[in-house]
Amino acid sequence: MAYGISAKNDSGEVIIDSAFEHYHFAGKAGLFSTTRVPALSGGTDTQHSPSSPTGLNGSQVNGHIFKYSLVARANSNSPAPMCFIKPSSTGSSAPYAAIVLVERYGVNWHIWILQTYGYTAPQVYCFLPLKEMTASAAASSDVYGLKTYNSAGDVTFNSSIRPLKVIGGGTATSPSLAHTGTSSGYSVNLSVNVSPLNFSTGVSGTAVSDMMYYCPSISHSCQEHQANSSGDGFQAQGSNSFFYSWGRGDLWWCFYRGAFRLSSSSNLQSSYVTYASGHVWKAVENTSGILVALAAAILAFATFGATLPFFAIAIGSTALTSAFTNTGVASGYYYPYKNDSRNNSNNPFMISKASYYD
Repeated sequence: MAYGISAKNDSGEVIIDSAFEHYHFAGKAGLFSTTRVPALSGGTDTQHSPSSPTGLNGSQVNGHIFKYSLVARANSNSPAPMCFIKPSSTGSSAPYAAIVLVERYGVNWHIWILQTYGYTAPQVYCFLPLKEMTASAAASSDVYGLKTYNSAGDVTFNSSIRPLKVIGGGTATSPSLAHTGTSSGYSVNLSVNVSPLNFSTGVSGTAVSDMMYYCPSISHSCQEHQANSSGDGFQAQGSNSFFYSWGRGDLWWCFYRGAFRLSSSSNLQSSYVTYASGHVWKAVENTSGILVALAAAILAFATFGATLPFFAIAIGSTALTSAFTNTGVASGYYYPYKNDSRNNSNNPFMISKASYYD
């Protein structure tokens, strides 16, 4: 543009530029719902195969999903709000939390935060360009201050509306996997136990209880454990007696999302929170002959955990419909891949202070 204003600090960094739509405090998002992805469990048994274990390990607890709403005036071309998490607690025993979804809902925004199960919901401080905020939030009666406009006549900066102020930040990565060690047999525990990674916030002289962070979840991990068993025997039924053989395959899995916590004012930690988990199994039986039947049974479940069609058959549409009733999350199998992680590097984060906006 031919005219405008650009203000820089003593390091040469641009602080205000009238052509740039600066983010300002749009308000705290309001918590309206708390839910979890239901634990998925289901399978098939036969007359002679064992019917246990048919449950999930008690330690495989899915995290809380806290749903918030931000009143705005969004449209299909609107940028998403920047949402800072003000945790309910900090330190080495605090929960991990991260934004896993931001979606436009009419003219407003919905924000989902996944957090370690069993802790109080965090506060969410939201920032938007002035024209994306509600008219009341963007209005000011102050007589003095600085207000800038772009070439389209939109207000891009208003010193009276509390612009976003960043006091620290950096780049975080997530651990390569969420669970370390191995599982054996039918005693399975895939809960998060990885050591967190530590990153400097670049902040000093600020109480950690006043700090909040912006770092949406982009990393994820999926891990599984499989177990196979088989057997044979003889069923005495008089003239209808028969030999039988059976085979059974079990699959346990967890799907995790990357999350963070402030362990101190100078340290941000990254780890994972369990987003979804499940246990499915399939048993087959044959009475045509011990050796032939046993070979057929083993072949039937040998690749049980390797393909989603088997997975879908094991759970079944009825179990899914019941499990997801009134949960407020999309139904599905939540088993995207095996024993690997994705997008677990180069996640920028920013730090600000809640007291600037309270």
